[in-house]
Amino acid sequence: MWRAFEADKTKRAFASMIRVRRKLYTSTFTLGGNMEQWLDEVEDLRRQLENMNEVITDREMVNIILQGVEETHRNVVRIFNQPQPGGQPVTLDLVLNTLRGEAETDKAH
Repeated sequence: MWRAFEADKTKRAFASMIRVRRKLYTSTFTLGGNMEQWLDEVEDLRRQLENMNEVITDREMVNIILQGVEETHRNVVRIFNQPQPGGQPVTLDLVLNTLRGEAETDKAH
C-alpha cells in the first residue's frame, strides 16, 4: 500500500514538473504586454521548478528569455547573439536590465 502511494505521488510530482517546465520553455512575451509582469511570471516558473529540485541555470534562463522575446525584441536578441566585449558571457542580469530598459523606452513613446 505504501509503495503504491509513493509511486502515485512520484508520478504526480513528475507530471507537475513537466507541466511547469513546458510552460517556462514556451512562455512568450506579446507585443503591448507588460514586460515586468512577464519577467516576473517567468522567474516564478523558475522558482517553482527549483522547489521541485529542478534547477534552471542563469545561462539557461538567458536562452529561455531571449527565445520568449524573439518576436517582439529582435534587436535585443541580436545584441546578445554577438560576441560580447572582452569575450564576457551574457549574464541574466544584463538581459533582464536591457529588456526592462527597452520596455521603459517603449512606454515613453
